[in-house]
Formats: sequence, C-alpha cells, structure tokens
Amino acid sequence: IKIAVIDKGVTSNHPDLPNTRQIRLPNSNFAAAEDGSNPNDPSPSSVSPKNHGDGCAGIIGATHNNEGVAGIAPNCKIMPIRIPELATTKTLAKAITFAKDNGADIISNSWGIKPAVVDSADIPVIVNAIDSAAIYGRNMRGCVITFAVGNTADRIEGDTGYAHFPANGSCIRII
Repeated sequence: IKIAVIDKGVTSNHPDLPNTRQIRLPNSNFAAAEDGSNPNDPSPSSVSPKNHGDGCAGIIGATHNNEGVAGIAPNCKIMPIRIPELATTKTLAKAITFAKDNGADIISNSWGIKPAVVDSADIPVIVNAIDSAAIYGRNMRGCVITFAVGNTADRIEGDTGYAHFPANGSCIRII
C-alpha cells in the first residue's frame, strides 16, 4: 500500500521510516520555489513545525519495536510530499494531483485552510483535485483520501473550535 503524506516533509532515512519504505519522487517538494530547497527532496526544513510530517508518517507507518512508537501499517510505503507552510490552494491541488498521478493508494493530509482565509473562488481548485483523485486514482478505482479537521478548540477558554476546509464538509469524498 502506497500512502502519500502531504505535509511539511518526511525525514530521509528516518529510523522508523527507512528509505526502503519511502517513495521519494522527483519534484515532490512543492515548497522548493518558496524556500530555495531541493525540489527533489521532500525532507522537512528547519522551519517550525519541523517534525510534523515525520509524526504524521510515523502514525501511519513507523517500524514496530524500534523507536518506541508503532505505526498502524508498518509495512506500507510512504510517499512524502512536502508543501510550504502557507501553501496556495493551487499548490495544494497540485500536491494532491501529484500523489494521484504517482500511484498513491491513500492520500493523507494533515493540513487545512481556516474558514476566514479561504476564498470561495479557490475552493473548486482543491475540490476538483480531491474529486479527481477519489474517482480516477488507483487506475480508476479511486484513492482513499483523509484529512485532519484542525486543532482549534480550547476547552479551557470555552472555544469549541471549527473544522478547517476541506474537512469541514465541503468535500464529500474524504474521510
């Protein structure tokens, strides 16, 4: 199973995510144009949150009995796709399409756009990329696509939070 992790990058040859289980593809670093990094290296930059992509990939596929964590699918292949900290909707759509076009079975996304930030004119760009992957990915069988909803709630302050787009119900083809 090939799982694309669209996030802030996954460390090359991480002890729990060795390169033998990473699918590191040319042009998988969509942040390169912004930060001058290597477009073929989807490793995280030194910019915070540096290890978010490693954590996301680790929950999915960390090697068991190794570093103290265990992924839910330790034999899967991880396809790291690095996006910039403040990615445009077009860049996010391109990253989803890249995952689909490169054979991802599952596309994991731990990013979202705050409702106040997203322009309704930009929503179709991402929705169309998601729909295309969900319908046409995996040789016309469709990719499974997951999204985090965001971490905006603060119970201490009485803030119930909100779900980020596209996990806020704007897309019907995601988990």
